[in-house]
Amino acid sequence: MELIITARHFKPSSQLRELITDKVSKVSKFSYDISRCEVILTKENSHENVEIIAYVKGQDLIVNDSSDKFEKSLMSAVEKIISQAKKHHDKMMGKVKNHNQDYDENE
Repeated sequence: MELIITARHFKPSSQLRELITDKVSKVSKFSYDISRCEVILTKENSHENVEIIAYVKGQDLIVNDSSDKFEKSLMSAVEKIISQAKKHHDKMMGKVKNHNQDYDENE
């Protein structure tokens, strides 16, 4: 999985880059077809925003989170993207029920 880190209006520290690399790499465990992940860091007045875009077959998974620290925003955004990746993977593997199919089979 290719990882792209973009910081707007500041230069991220090497510790922040390492944390992002470590946490976002865990996302690939939950969905094998993620080809690329972009992490966009934005610093505003009192908020630090993290946006993660994961490119998978068929769609893009996008999450945003904002808090007073990048670390908090990153942890929350990673949890959200992992949840989306699990749902997408289950959908692709056919583990999610389609209620229309259940209805058609009963007729």
